[in-house]
Amino acid sequence: MSLRKTFVIPRITTSLPTELESDWYQYQEPLPCCRVSFWKNSFQYLVNLLLLAAAAGSLVVCIYTTYNTGHLGEFGQLVFNPAILLGVSGLSSVLVAFVAIFGTCKRHVGILQTVCLLLVACFSCSMAAGVLSFVYVDRLQDDVQHIAEMAVRSYPEDKELSSTMDHVHIQSECCGSSSFMDWEANSLYNCTIDGVTSCAVPFSCCLGNSTSRCVGRIRELGVLHASKLVYTRGCTSPVVFQMRHYLYWVGLVAFLTCLTQLLGIIVSQQAAAQAIHIQREKGEEQQRRMQVTRIYDEI
Repeated sequence: MSLRKTFVIPRITTSLPTELESDWYQYQEPLPCCRVSFWKNSFQYLVNLLLLAAAAGSLVVCIYTTYNTGHLGEFGQLVFNPAILLGVSGLSSVLVAFVAIFGTCKRHVGILQTVCLLLVACFSCSMAAGVLSFVYVDRLQDDVQHIAEMAVRSYPEDKELSSTMDHVHIQSECCGSSSFMDWEANSLYNCTIDGVTSCAVPFSCCLGNSTSRCVGRIRELGVLHASKLVYTRGCTSPVVFQMRHYLYWVGLVAFLTCLTQLLGIIVSQQAAAQAIHIQREKGEEQQRRMQVTRIYDEI
């Protein structure tokens, strides 16, 4: 039974202060200051959903990049670090987004403040991935050329690097670092030695991968005639183009994720401040109600 029904109001209103009488009749009404507007609440949920979508996109780009460059060996390592950083940030942001939605629903100050701190860490990770991506783009040409030249010189002794180079030859339809003439630097295909590999190129450079076309001092034919039998263009340009494509995607998605994470930090801070304000107002209202109840008890 409510207190309003317990007491006879006409007998006590004359001795009750006006401000307390007003508080008494509003005893069961929610405080306007404790309400969170529909639009603010909706915006906070919308930001959390955007954060979740951006984080999922980061994971997709990370998986796509690492899957398509994983077979490229040392070439693929050039985009591995930014992609992994983006993936770690994306996975963390997915978990944080769900926690943020729960914290926003419950208006829990501790959860919202924890979300803010976690988003700062995710933001730093995404920013590092984006910066690394564009740093690697600037030095990509030199790095790819260095790896390709090293692969040409160490072919076929370095099994892993040789396998990577063969795959690049076949996939990109290229041969060597700058051109098929680079194989002069390899001791096995040097023109000064005797044998079937003299002035030749690896089988992976052959059109149709026919080994018989890659023997017989083929590099002495010149580019025009050799192009009918083997790939003559170098592999540096196509590999750089491919790696640059992946790095641009990683960098772009990383910076977009940074924007959503920054927005999430701001919104979580606002939600935490609102939750603190609501708790303070509820405490003050509880004290006022106890004061009104105590005065009625005395009357």
